[in-house]
Amino acid sequence: MSGGHGNRSVTWLSLDESDRQPATFCTYVITALQTAVPDVLASVLALLQTALPPIESVLAVLNELSAVPNDVDLVLDDYHLVDRPDVRPGMAFLLEHLPPQFHLVIKTPSSPTTAADSAAGARSRAHLRRAQRPHRTGLASAYSGPPR
Repeated sequence: MSGGHGNRSVTWLSLDESDRQPATFCTYVITALQTAVPDVLASVLALLQTALPPIESVLAVLNELSAVPNDVDLVLDDYHLVDRPDVRPGMAFLLEHLPPQFHLVIKTPSSPTTAADSAAGARSRAHLRRAQRPHRTGLASAYSGPPR
């Protein structure tokens, strides 16, 4: 799912356990981002077909995203299903080096327990536990996803 509002593009990636391999995860993230910013990241997808280390892939993504002039929001739904040791370094690096116009929303039933979690401390973030989640109105409903 993707959409835009003014100078902001939003894309949503619903994850499942089959997305746990770093190359698969990275491919799906890039494909989701391409729905929000279609002219970006095609060259990075080609790099994933090579034996490029995951951190190099993340660096290539960051370089391309830094050139995007508008705000981009990426929602990773059910991130806990892919949170594993070989995905964590790439997520930590991504969070530590996000361009200012790029916003990452990690939607999971519990706080992420990744190296990315500590890296995100330098940036503003919010953990919304079930009891704290706002009602499905306005902008909150845009990030709450489809009813389950």
